[in-house]
Amino acid sequence: MKKLLTGVLSVAIMLSLLPVQASAEEAKQPWTNETLIAHGLGSIYGQTLTNSYEAFLVNYDKGYRVFEADLILTADNELAARHDWYQYLSERLQPTLPEHLKNGPLTLAEFKKHKILKAYKPLDLDGILEILVKYPDVYFVTDTKSEDPAVYKKQFELIVKKAKAIDPALLDRIVPELFEIDMIKDVKQIHDFPNYLFSIYMTGYTEKETIALVKKHNIKAVAMPVERATASMIDGLNKLGVPTYVHTVNDPYQVKRLQQIGVHGFYSDYIDYSTPMAPKLANAGTRLGGNVAAAR
Repeated sequence: MKKLLTGVLSVAIMLSLLPVQASAEEAKQPWTNETLIAHGLGSIYGQTLTNSYEAFLVNYDKGYRVFEADLILTADNELAARHDWYQYLSERLQPTLPEHLKNGPLTLAEFKKHKILKAYKPLDLDGILEILVKYPDVYFVTDTKSEDPAVYKKQFELIVKKAKAIDPALLDRIVPELFEIDMIKDVKQIHDFPNYLFSIYMTGYTEKETIALVKKHNIKAVAMPVERATASMIDGLNKLGVPTYVHTVNDPYQVKRLQQIGVHGFYSDYIDYSTPMAPKLANAGTRLGGNVAAAR
């Protein structure tokens, strides 16, 4: 009976998360049509936060179209797709780095020289822009980490400058994750992105303050950690017509619970549109299957 209930729940969750089938018009659809965001470009063979090119390919193949990428400044002021520069992550993700380089920012050249988990291609801003060119149905959410105006202004100036040099329209598919109202204002001065995500995990705003700020500033989407996704918070934002994304959720029962209080979408490492808990539905939708081989 337990196995049966698990199977039924898994099918129900997958059907509720399944995106619209791919079509010629897909790239024109609002990014918030998607209910899943691949956290750190999603997991690859059980490994998380790799932010690697191969992780993108694997999770694109599973149906993801919105990808969260960690973007931080290198020692030479470029942007690398890495969560942080601390030693613990260097030892896990880039163990071939010399010991004296494992704690602290790397140059971009040094970062790109050492494969992730000795196997996968590290991504920088240029690599992410190349993906956007090649995959017109993909959006990137940028987690730039810093609340320091001097840092995040430099980050977004780089993003805007490099994207405009290739194709200004790419900026329409970059979704800045912004942490404060002042940060929203500052980034708008650099470029008025048509899409952005107000992420409250770094703030101490109360529920009432959050809802009031979203209404006052006409914010279109909000992200939050699981512990802040209360029924009253979600209900208040839903009444404003604002979709909510909760992070990071890897338990299908938690997905179901949060959906029941009105949460729209989820950042996840493992849950995807081809969840192995519902194998008969793995090929549902024309976007699922075969994309990794096609992308290589």
